[in-house]
Amino acid sequence: MKKFFTIACAIVLATACDDGDISFNEFNLEPGDAVNCPESNIYYRVDGTQAYILEISPSNLIPETNDNGQFIVREVNLAAGDLIYRAYSSEVPVGAGSFFCSDVPPTSPNVTEQWEGTGTITIFTDDNVNTDGKLTGYSHTITLQNVTFARGESSIVVQNRTFGDIVTTLGIGFNFTTTEQTSVQGCDENGLVYRISGREAVVMDFPANVFDNTDGDINTIDLASAEDAFELYLEYYSGNATESNICSIIDPISPVVQQRWRASAGNVIVETTESDVTPGTFNHKIWLKNIVFTQTDSNQSVRLVDLLTQEARNALPANGLFIGTYVTN
Repeated sequence: MKKFFTIACAIVLATACDDGDISFNEFNLEPGDAVNCPESNIYYRVDGTQAYILEISPSNLIPETNDNGQFIVREVNLAAGDLIYRAYSSEVPVGAGSFFCSDVPPTSPNVTEQWEGTGTITIFTDDNVNTDGKLTGYSHTITLQNVTFARGESSIVVQNRTFGDIVTTLGIGFNFTTTEQTSVQGCDENGLVYRISGREAVVMDFPANVFDNTDGDINTIDLASAEDAFELYLEYYSGNATESNICSIIDPISPVVQQRWRASAGNVIVETTESDVTPGTFNHKIWLKNIVFTQTDSNQSVRLVDLLTQEARNALPANGLFIGTYVTN
């Protein structure tokens, strides 16, 4: 869809802006991704001799949806210094991160002018999925809805202009391959029940009676109403997770948990049957249905079904996703 934009001079302290002093009066950035400075909230775009630098809180990039599951367009007010335009004496070179991310930027090319923008931006969010249909993160389109750039006594108003896209990744993939023979493990030390796949672990902190040795039992746990009595986590580690990460009373030095997602909604279904081959042995099949995980640090939420491939989603049975069988005696 074509968009038509307007740009206008604003009167500041009764002094009209001087177009001759404004090198970015077209604000004509082509669509593209903004670059993130490592371990910071700064994003920048470079266009020849011009650069646009935006500082934005990660909380503003957490997707929100309405009751129909559609993303909500977020409106953010910029404070002084959050958005900067710079003109340089010559083209900013490729791989220009040091100009915007370093405490001591290069001296050449040098900044010939700088404008600071305040006002309102909007953030439109959309899913990023891979070729298998799995959700990998989000693309956030930043639009300068109504921003005033100021430099000394001069100012200019930019309306409905695209800054660019900020791409965020989930960092989790729920990479669990499950067959009818897949087993789930238990910890003697703390009673946790878990399954590990590489750097990810599904951890269940349930009362012991969920896995009672009663043939024919079916326990359906509503995680939204169970509060702290039933906890289900998806954990992502800095390296391959081990039994010690889950079961040890004292956490190992490495690997460490980098992300922890708590199930805030959905059901865990546990079906118990006694083994025909070894009487006295009970198999507890565990299913995850309509699970929503919420990251404990950021409060960002994601549906488990969106972390599955399209093929896996199409094959889901009525009970949900089978995660494995926990065996007790």
